[in-house]
Amino acid sequence: MFHFVWLRPDEAFDAAHHARQDAEIFHFDIDHQEGGVPLLSLTVASALFKTQKQGQRGVLWQETEDASLVIFEGV
Repeated sequence: MFHFVWLRPDEAFDAAHHARQDAEIFHFDIDHQEGGVPLLSLTVASALFKTQKQGQRGVLWQETEDASLVIFEGV
C-alpha cells in the first residue's frame, strides 16, 4: 500500500503516525533522469492537499510486510 502526506518543515517523518493522516492515492508518477531532479506527480482523493506553505515537504512511502520504504521526499 502506498501513502502520501505533507509535513511541516520541522516535522520528522513517522510512517505509523502519518499513515493515519494520508489521503487515498489514485495515481502517481515519478520522473527522474540521470543528473536531474526527480519529480513526483500524484492525484489524491482529498481536497485537503491544497497549495502548501513554503518549506513543507511531501513524502510518498510504501508499506511492506517488513518495513516502510520512503519512495519520494521533496518540496
